[in-house]
Amino acid sequence: MSLSSQDKTEDVLNRLNRLPETERLAVLDALQEKRKQKTFVKYFEPWSEQKTALTEFTSGKKIFGLLGGNRSGKTVLGAFIAVAWCLGKEYFRDEPAWEWVKDLPIPEPPNNVWVVGVTNNVLRDVIWYEKLRHGKAHPPFLPTDGSVRDCKDGDFQIFFENGSLLTGKSAEAGRDKFQGASIDLVWLDEECEQDVFDECYQRTVDCAGRLLLTLTPLTDINSGVRTPWVFDLFEEYLAGDPSLVFCQLSTLNSPFVPQDEKKKLIEKWAGDPEEGARLYGKFVRRSGLVYPWFDKSKHIIRPIAIPRFWQRIVSIDPAATGVTAAIWIAVDENGNYYAYREYYERDRAHSYTENLVFQLDYLKLVKTMDSLSRKSTSLPPSHLEQDTPSSI
Repeated sequence: MSLSSQDKTEDVLNRLNRLPETERLAVLDALQEKRKQKTFVKYFEPWSEQKTALTEFTSGKKIFGLLGGNRSGKTVLGAFIAVAWCLGKEYFRDEPAWEWVKDLPIPEPPNNVWVVGVTNNVLRDVIWYEKLRHGKAHPPFLPTDGSVRDCKDGDFQIFFENGSLLTGKSAEAGRDKFQGASIDLVWLDEECEQDVFDECYQRTVDCAGRLLLTLTPLTDINSGVRTPWVFDLFEEYLAGDPSLVFCQLSTLNSPFVPQDEKKKLIEKWAGDPEEGARLYGKFVRRSGLVYPWFDKSKHIIRPIAIPRFWQRIVSIDPAATGVTAAIWIAVDENGNYYAYREYYERDRAHSYTENLVFQLDYLKLVKTMDSLSRKSTSLPPSHLEQDTPSSI
């Protein structure tokens, strides 16, 4: 005669109670540890800065940005949130992690969740293998207690018993691969191109979904080569947009990075333009790389009249997309350079910029054409003795 589940439980408890106390406690500890391995997500304990960040992801927020240095724990927190979105809040009730889940704006399951890796390798090796499926520094976030119905690793899809679906996608695939679906949460790990983010945003509109960003902000916000869309969102947050929130995690505060490794990181990145991003999750401004010796007190002067016989040069760096920049320079008889005019415009057509410079009628145009052209153009003499430089 087979025993019912209740009878089996009572039989186990009776045998456990007959053991000496020390043995009983050892058995209970072993059972607890086994449960933690199977359902690590229920026992997840964030560290202090992660805890603070979780309290900021409230019901009024559409976009939750988590900026962090390398190994600061941003991807770990992203994985926890993504799996919690699939499992639903009730899965965590009366569990240790309930404290960190109860106030998150998780809708009732089933939920459709996208996990977006910046490359296919990052998606496969870091997010899928280390964080979700198998674990490395910690057990996997995906539970093995029957909550998951099926995993199709080749397709990067996880099907939950409650009907939720988690799908892994690579930003390398391009925006066309991010169309059509209705998504409750999109987690973007590291900074993708803006068109991929825009497409992900559209996928959340009809279901009032959310977007979770976890990244080290390495895009130079001044370069003009790549649109700094994360920084643009950050500025909107600072300006008071109530639908946005950004938090930062410091690698140097992480309890999981050994102290000697922190010292090595400080030494490695000291003085580097990426120091703030690599260690603290701050945005990168690479100003000063070309002229690190520039000093306003020395190099900014009062306007002067430019003699007619000084050579004048305009150097222009056009871009089909991004920033087109130009600078006008006068050269005196001793070889000193005076910068007296500048041009800085984003997303202007190449023809528009060149026509503008020609209309200004300068002596000589030296163009840095990059991929657009390798030609230089000479202009006829001009009458610009009125121009006055303000810097050298």
